[in-house]
Amino acid sequence: MKDYLNKNRLFLFWNVGKFAFEMQKKRDVEDKKLANYLQYYFGMTETFSSSNIRNMKAFYLSFPIYTKYIDYLDWNYYLKLISIKDKSLRMFYYQVAVFSRCDYDTFLSLIQEKR
Repeated sequence: MKDYLNKNRLFLFWNVGKFAFEMQKKRDVEDKKLANYLQYYFGMTETFSSSNIRNMKAFYLSFPIYTKYIDYLDWNYYLKLISIKDKSLRMFYYQVAVFSRCDYDTFLSLIQEKR
């Protein structure tokens, strides 16, 4: 059940990120305004906070093609990955996490070691 919920949450966050990016590109909508809009229609005020909208947008921009491998990791992994500015390094750690199936603490220690 946990995997199913994670998969749906990631799919939602990726699509909200895509929506936020496209809305800002087309209409120059601020994150706060978009957060208010989403909170009004869907509730879940913490889920659709301005900072989460920024994270979802960064998630979409960092992983613009939604593949089955995205479901392999939890949201916490992506929050850490999107904080890595170097795209090559981010993709390296993404592949390590996906294909080694390491737990989150191991993943964090690996990143801390290399920095």
